[in-house]
Amino acid sequence: MSLRGIAVLLLILAVLVLALVRLKGPKEEAAQVAADSPVLAEFAEGAVRSIRTTCPDTSFEIRREAPGRFRLTAPYAADADPREVRTLVEALRGARVRKLIAPSAPDAAAFGLGAEACSVRLELDSDAAGRTLTIGRSSPVGYERYARAGDGRIVFVEGSLFTAVARPADAFEERRLLPLDPSAVSRLEIERPQGKVVLVRAGDVWRLEAPVADLADPGEAEHAVRAATSVQLERGSKAPVPATSAPERRIAIRAGGVTAYVATAGVGGRRLAWRENGSWAGLVADPDLADLDRPATAFRDRQVVNFSSPDAGSVVVTRGSSVLTLVRSADQMSWTAREGAEAAASVDASRVAALLDRLRSVRASEVLEGSPPSPPTGTIAVTGAAGELARASWGPLPPRGGEESVWVSTPARAGVVFRVPAASFGPIPLKRADLAAVGP
Repeated sequence: MSLRGIAVLLLILAVLVLALVRLKGPKEEAAQVAADSPVLAEFAEGAVRSIRTTCPDTSFEIRREAPGRFRLTAPYAADADPREVRTLVEALRGARVRKLIAPSAPDAAAFGLGAEACSVRLELDSDAAGRTLTIGRSSPVGYERYARAGDGRIVFVEGSLFTAVARPADAFEERRLLPLDPSAVSRLEIERPQGKVVLVRAGDVWRLEAPVADLADPGEAEHAVRAATSVQLERGSKAPVPATSAPERRIAIRAGGVTAYVATAGVGGRRLAWRENGSWAGLVADPDLADLDRPATAFRDRQVVNFSSPDAGSVVVTRGSSVLTLVRSADQMSWTAREGAEAAASVDASRVAALLDRLRSVRASEVLEGSPPSPPTGTIAVTGAAGELARASWGPLPPRGGEESVWVSTPARAGVVFRVPAASFGPIPLKRADLAAVGP
């Protein structure tokens, strides 16, 4: 071949290479853009009006009744658990393209996207087109599945998306006795054979209204609300609401305008439970009720006093005729103490701080019924710029289980007597020397 011919061939080859590069570049870029992009066009969670799935082994339809409230309408009618609906919606909203297989596929059955596919259809507010997704067979080499979005693209998606969509209808059924958000419950009533407990929240403060009027332990109150709103029927145990001749109820639970009952009679560690004014009943496990059967005293606040140590300006300890007065300096850096009418002298500020911290953090081991069983040993009062911050009287209790205890009462909780381990309450200083600096 002549040099001229070789030059022509090289020119043609260069043109072909340039053409291939230009053709390949945009496709690779498009594939890069397609990968990790949303499978479904963006939509808001609150815009979903209905979800309809059609899968080989299960199909269901869920429709929104009100914001945050959904109902199963197929294959049967039942309240839907909004938490499960939200999980499904978020799985669809978060579904990403793992790989673009083809912009379209005339033979979708080759990807398992024919009659054997699992499809989901979303109906949205102000969007007649909605969203449609079809999920096919698994990848032959990985965990992904073939899927076809509404625009016809064939893509790979995570296999977990199929698991989220192909769930049975009863997985979305509301099975909680009290289908409420715990944070929205401000009143909880629990009736048991041993008495009624009523917990009421005002802002961040929980109070007991029954069996006594008192402060409630905020942690115990929140725990009781979570326990009450977590009791649910076992799957597959639904039954008609019992007639009036049903076994005597053991527990009645009321919150958020909903009342539910649990029967006394049980079988195999399970009890019949039902919601008032509804054709809805089933079995709950005994362990799920344990937190609702606790004694009323367990819900009472066991914090003896409540104040901030930096607010304390003086402390007065009285034991019979002995009075020890502690006063903080104006710059809050030091403390002085005097016994009775004697002149004040400096004491170790760290030991006073330890006394205040111990006093404000002490918790009772239990709340006692009735009046203090013995005369008081002494009284300690803490005062600040705004007045008295805390006052507590204490006295001896008989040892129990080898542990020394004292009773403690405070005017802030009139009628309440606490049992407090002596080691956590004392020692309470009696003399100025009890707060003197400890030598090196």
